[in-house]
Amino acid sequence: MSLHSSKAVLGLLFLTVALASPLPPSSRFKPPVILIPGFGGSQIEAKLDDAELYYEHCANRASDWTTLWVNVHLMDNYVDCWDDLAKLKYDKQTHTTSNPPGVHTRIPGFGNTTTLEYLTPNRRHYSIYMATMIEAVFLPLGYKRGVDLRGAPYDFRKAPNEMQQYFENLREHIEEMYHETSQKVVMLSHSMGSNIAHYFLIRQTQEWKDRHIETLVSVSGAWGGTVKALQGFTTGYDLKEDAFDILKMREAEETFPSFAYMLPSRGLWAPEEVIIQSGNASFTVYTYKELFEALNLEDGYNMYLDTKDLIQYDVAPGVFLHCITGNNVSTPEGFFFPENDFRQVLRTSYGDGDGTVNQRSLDLCLQWGGLQEQEVRYETFDNAEHVHILQNANFTSYLKELIIDITNENELDSQNLLGHVELEKAEEETRMASLFREMLWGRALSRSRFPREDDGQWSTNPFWSHGDIYG
Repeated sequence: MSLHSSKAVLGLLFLTVALASPLPPSSRFKPPVILIPGFGGSQIEAKLDDAELYYEHCANRASDWTTLWVNVHLMDNYVDCWDDLAKLKYDKQTHTTSNPPGVHTRIPGFGNTTTLEYLTPNRRHYSIYMATMIEAVFLPLGYKRGVDLRGAPYDFRKAPNEMQQYFENLREHIEEMYHETSQKVVMLSHSMGSNIAHYFLIRQTQEWKDRHIETLVSVSGAWGGTVKALQGFTTGYDLKEDAFDILKMREAEETFPSFAYMLPSRGLWAPEEVIIQSGNASFTVYTYKELFEALNLEDGYNMYLDTKDLIQYDVAPGVFLHCITGNNVSTPEGFFFPENDFRQVLRTSYGDGDGTVNQRSLDLCLQWGGLQEQEVRYETFDNAEHVHILQNANFTSYLKELIIDITNENELDSQNLLGHVELEKAEEETRMASLFREMLWGRALSRSRFPREDDGQWSTNPFWSHGDIYG
């Protein structure tokens, strides 16, 4: 059998085995994965320096680093303290936000996944976030937390224009994982995390993305914003927890640039579509200025101006994209309030979506298929809610199969590369052997024409002595 045909048979045999066999848990060809959470998907810790500026009971509870998000005890029993620690101060000159004087915050767990699995340090069942997905998909495939499976939590109160250090850390970890494994990285994002990932990717060179990124797996991406973000400036964001005073929590939430960043985008909502109505006053995505004036939130409008162009949905990410959504879940499309009173909703209109993000925003990724060379694959799961999709068995099965497929493709590519190298080596050995035979043949011919001196013929050959070497 020829060398070429042998390689073809081996390649076909490997492909057959790869497709028919389960993925070896210890496979070195599995892609490293980095997880980018959504709004509310990162733990936040806080510490209070200046106790005299704040409530005494708050100082007692935050004199050292303490969990701010999620801290049910603090949010339920000391919501004023929670507000003081969580709120941000907007600077009109720099267009940035900072903690109030005496308050320090930090985001624990970058590079690991533990703070994304549960949003409470003691892993309370009500705070489960990515744990089910990690346990169902990645751990059975041999992934190790902090090694080839990492988390990239961030301060979700802020928008991407204030996250430069985060993006530097994200890029550093992606490059590190790539160099440690020799495999491209899978970026897996959820909700606002998909917007964060998109913002990051469109600011990298195509050469860097081609070298380091296998694919972006977006789950419940709020690509064009969501009507529900308006709650951060009105009633308080609905946490689906009756025990919390969400109206009181709004005092902190209205200072978060991320709520302005996630407001419904122009282009997806028509000029005549009412998203908020208060008495006879109607507001659309084209009248945010008037809305924030009615809310008496000058800083809110400034944050909107700072962030409204950060969602560049007309720019494709430039990587292979898996766009995964839920659907057929009632999702807010508009809120109706009493006149000049935004504290309590009289009525909510609903449309399709995943319960948090409107369907038109979830589906925005489909347009990128015509704006980039890389493939865009779309998958939707019926009745899968915005967060609960991460625990959905159909979703985790889909994701696990995707990771297995990428792993097998990486191994096949490695085998093909190895076969190509071996083929080149064999061809080089054949060429060298041929050259060696030619050299030996040349020497033999030379001996027949040019007798050596020790053959004893130099003195007896009359032609040689006269310089006629052809005798």
